[in-house]
Amino acid sequence: MSSVSPNASTRTSTPALLRVVGAVAAVALALAACGNGKSSDSSARRTSTTRSPIGIDDAPGDAGPPVPTTAGVTTTAAPGRVIEAPFPAPTRKVSALIRRAGLPALPNERLEYHVHSHLDVFVDGQAQKVPPDLGIDRAEGVLSPLHTHDDSGIIHVENDKPATFTLGQLFIEWDVRLDAACIGSYCRATKPVAFYVDGEKFTGAPESIELARHREVSIVIGAAPKTIPKAYDWPENV
Repeated sequence: MSSVSPNASTRTSTPALLRVVGAVAAVALALAACGNGKSSDSSARRTSTTRSPIGIDDAPGDAGPPVPTTAGVTTTAAPGRVIEAPFPAPTRKVSALIRRAGLPALPNERLEYHVHSHLDVFVDGQAQKVPPDLGIDRAEGVLSPLHTHDDSGIIHVENDKPATFTLGQLFIEWDVRLDAACIGSYCRATKPVAFYVDGEKFTGAPESIELARHREVSIVIGAAPKTIPKAYDWPENV
């Protein structure tokens, strides 16, 4: 008489049992997904918008009020905040400002072309701080080739090749209005505004001033300081 091991039937039925259990579990999961579709979609949306994309409809720096011209005709002001000094650095949508300036938002610094300019801002003879982190979006982990690291007034240009960078681009990243008539909330119609390059008065469009190597740019709003800077005392190897 042949004998059968008491565990033989168990060994034989285990794979079949696992297949049944797996099938039931799959059906249950599918039904749960169907029944909670809205919740699942909502969760996915919350995950995907943790770092909100910057759209055209929520771009920063709305244009200021119309600027009166000498002919009595008005024109639209440059975009940017219409605010008083000291002009703080923007804290939101910095990447959008970088792109508005026509510059790339880079994951790291490029030092193949590396030059520095210096900016002074005076209001009624008093020096104003140029803030750090202009052109740097810490939330997104990117930076512009044109940026500041501290409040010394040193403007960094760090690019993969030689190129022209301007004061206008810096002010777009700063999200402060700058055009021929006004800077921030200060307009020539009610308060003197003047620009100097290496100590010499600049009479062209201020946004066109090139931020070249070791260039000193001074913005004078209202009463001028005792002296207009002609050059910056550059640290060694800068």
